Amino acid sequence: MINENRRQEIMSRLKQEREQRKKLIEDGNVETIYIDKSLIETPIIGKEEYSETQSQITDESKISQYSRQTPDILKVQQEKLQVMKQNLFKNKENNKQTYIDKLAEPKTIVQEEREHQKLEQEKKMLAELSFRPELSDQTNLLAQIKYSKFEGMPIYERLQFLEQERQAHIDELKLMINQQEEEQPINKVPRPYGDKPPLYERYQQVMQDKKALIEYLKAKQLREEEDLFKPRINLQSQILAEKNNIDGLNVVDRLIQDGIRKQNIIYEDDLPYDFQPQTNQQINDQIVKGDFNQRQEEFNRKQLEKNMDLESKAYKDYTFRPKLNKQSEQIANRKISQDSLFDRLYSEYQTRQSYIEDKKQEDINKLNFNPELNPKSMEMAVDRTLQDLIKNEYGEYRKQLLKEKYDDSDKECSFYPSVSTSMKYSQMHSQYSFDDCHEKIKQYQTDREQRRSQLKKQQEDEQLKQCTFKPQINKKIIDNNKQIEVYGLESFMHKVDMTNKKKDQQQLVEQKLFKKHENYDYNKHQDKTNCQPFKLSSNQAIKNSYKK
Repeated sequence: MINENRRQEIMSRLKQEREQRKKLIEDGNVETIYIDKSLIETPIIGKEEYSETQSQITDESKISQYSRQTPDILKVQQEKLQVMKQNLFKNKENNKQTYIDKLAEPKTIVQEEREHQKLEQEKKMLAELSFRPELSDQTNLLAQIKYSKFEGMPIYERLQFLEQERQAHIDELKLMINQQEEEQPINKVPRPYGDKPPLYERYQQVMQDKKALIEYLKAKQLREEEDLFKPRINLQSQILAEKNNIDGLNVVDRLIQDGIRKQNIIYEDDLPYDFQPQTNQQINDQIVKGDFNQRQEEFNRKQLEKNMDLESKAYKDYTFRPKLNKQSEQIANRKISQDSLFDRLYSEYQTRQSYIEDKKQEDINKLNFNPELNPKSMEMAVDRTLQDLIKNEYGEYRKQLLKEKYDDSDKECSFYPSVSTSMKYSQMHSQYSFDDCHEKIKQYQTDREQRRSQLKKQQEDEQLKQCTFKPQINKKIIDNNKQIEVYGLESFMHKVDMTNKKKDQQQLVEQKLFKKHENYDYNKHQDKTNCQPFKLSSNQAIKNSYKK
């Protein structure tokens, strides 16, 4: 709630303002009645006076907040505020002409002033920055050359000049590209497939490069570890080293002695063998003379005999003998062990088929009935192939015979009536003309069919009258001309087209990669294996080094 003192203070202020406005209106200063707000919003006019008066007003307003309950002090403050406002009015009147002059000035001067203010602000900001990059003399020279032509030029002219240069550069590039396109063709001839090696050759080349890199790295690692590597010599190598030290021979003499020793061994191997071992008669009987197949057959025969002897010895201990029928005895007597399962089943099938054929032949022989056929039936009973039935040569032949028969019958008729050609009966038409005979026969057949269908329909109607059930049929007419819409057909056909395109793309990729369209001989391009000697001791040393 507002106190009474505060209310009186507000009312007194409002009265004073009204009185001031009345005085201004009486003096004729209508424009400066509501000038306080405009002066506060436009600090360009009278900056120093505005700042001083504004600070004084704020100070006085703060003091008035603490001294609201003293009316005498309020009067003094109000007088001071009126004096300050009058000062503002004077500044406004003095600077009004200068503001109009500024509006009348050209815009270029305003833009130059703004650019000047921006440059001063940039200089102030650069002065506050402590970091100064160290540039070389060449960089400073290039910067001076680049921006020397823009010195003293306003920013809008500089931007316009840069845009013109950029557009000219673009036009030059377009002209140069057009000249190059006129001199050289755009569509280049594609390279044939033969320029690029096939996929497997490129794969082999990559693998060879990879192996070479691995071998190089291994050799480098071995060279680095060569100073620290201490090989382990086995006993045989130690014996050979001690023997070489005892003999005191150099490398050349030792190699010569090894070569002589190897030649002697080869000479001894080439000598004929005169060794004949002594064998007894039993071993001589067991040795089979002949090639490998004969010896193998003999070995299998002896193995079977040995197995049979073992089976007979084993069955002697069993005294029980079951009673079997003839078929079981026949099955038991077969040599099942010698025949395979397939042969046994095939033999049973053959015996069964032969038994069935014999039975059929016996039944046929028992039949003594032989029917007598007339010539027409004999002709019909002739065996014909499917091709003969399709062509129907026999039917065409019969038609030709009937036609010849009718022609012959016409020749036998000797009577030919004479027809009158007088004008008296020329306009009369006979009812039995031969011209429309065929049409009459056809009309008679159609009439007969119509009568038959009508009778059939009448019978059906009589039968339907007995039926009491009457279904409710939809009276909506079905439009047969309307196109039937199958939902999902378009998406299905789109998917089918996409799958076909993918298949075609896959085939093209396979043809490019594997060159199926070319008759490529892979056997000619296979690399031959190069046999190289190896040393176990060195390989073992390398493995030990890898383990470390």
